[in-house]
Amino acid sequence: MSQYVYTIRCDVAAILVGGTLNISFWPYEQASGLPSTVFYGGFGGLAVGAANTWGTAWLNYDVDWLKREGWTARFEANFAAVATNVNLWGNPGGEVIGNTAAGGVGVLVGIVGGEGHFGDPTT
Repeated sequence: MSQYVYTIRCDVAAILVGGTLNISFWPYEQASGLPSTVFYGGFGGLAVGAANTWGTAWLNYDVDWLKREGWTARFEANFAAVATNVNLWGNPGGEVIGNTAAGGVGVLVGIVGGEGHFGDPTT
């Protein structure tokens, strides 16, 4: 069961067979100022469009700890119109990090997979 809950923003840009996915994390029910941590990811798959969605992440680990420890993650993401779902696993160990659900502005469809890292919001 997930023990860490965050407010998130997902920024996604997809060009048919690849793109970027960035997830910004704030303490739950807060989303002002700089996020504490950002997940920076690149992906391949079949998706097209762009979106800026807001939602919730349920994780098994603290994102600031993941950033400090230098964790990288694999992810699978599903996009349907203005909805975004991302599932994260530790890389290379395969530990379940958690999942996200978000909705908002954009037109984006597809299913992708990729890798990324947890970092500071300015990197």
